[in-house]
Amino acid sequence: MSAAKIPAFIQRIPKAELHCHLEGSIQPSTLLKLAAHHQIELPFKDEEGAKKYSFENFDQFIDIASRVSNIALKIFPNMADHPIKRLMDAGVFVTVNSDDPSLFHGNVVDNYIQVADTFNLTADDIEKLARNSFMAAFMDDAAKADYLERFSGEVSQLRVNTL
Repeated sequence: MSAAKIPAFIQRIPKAELHCHLEGSIQPSTLLKLAAHHQIELPFKDEEGAKKYSFENFDQFIDIASRVSNIALKIFPNMADHPIKRLMDAGVFVTVNSDDPSLFHGNVVDNYIQVADTFNLTADDIEKLARNSFMAAFMDDAAKADYLERFSGEVSQLRVNTL
């Protein structure tokens, strides 16, 4: 498949968006360590305070959570420095997702396209990433098997129609 057809392939290939916020899955002790390491002041000082803390409103939640997650997520200065392709080539199970499109101005399709453009991904690479998204999805084995079967059929059809 030519590089010019990759964005259309990405647009149409089925994907499961996996979305797990750092602040929703992090232990209070880890949150406190990250905040201390990056010199971010939190409205609580210990694990017990973090567990009992009640946000006044959604904006306060976003402000506190984003300060911690943005610092933690700014590991690479740009996409070209990200090791995603090396990880893929080494056989590491990798997925592409989005995080709060309204805050970070990019959805899952935008992120696939950026990764594909940066690392010259092939249709096979993109298919593997999309397949991984279903394999990593939080659903029971029967549902996952059903989605993966449908995924394979749709990708076969898509490859015929996109070539």
